[in-house]
Amino acid sequence: MPVIFKTPLSQQIMMLDKDAEFMLKAMKTSGNIPGAMYAEDVKEALNALESRLEIETNDNESDSEADEDQHYVSVNTKALPLIKLLQDAIEQGETLMWDRG
Repeated sequence: MPVIFKTPLSQQIMMLDKDAEFMLKAMKTSGNIPGAMYAEDVKEALNALESRLEIETNDNESDSEADEDQHYVSVNTKALPLIKLLQDAIEQGETLMWDRG
């Protein structure tokens, strides 16, 4: 079942459970679904997520056994809509909420 992330003023985004759980843990939340965070905590969550994605990128670049023929979407690409949503929440001073869809 997908997880829906949203703020009161932005569009919602959907993410598969496995990816959403990774993102939530990367943002240093409990990982519980449903959940929410206060507006003042969103910037810290975005910074934590970006730091974790940088680690993932470095780990994947060092993995020389990657198969070029695989149809693989990187975690960084999967995170882009969530990063945009977090940036919007910061700009608008809004809370972030998530729940199963």
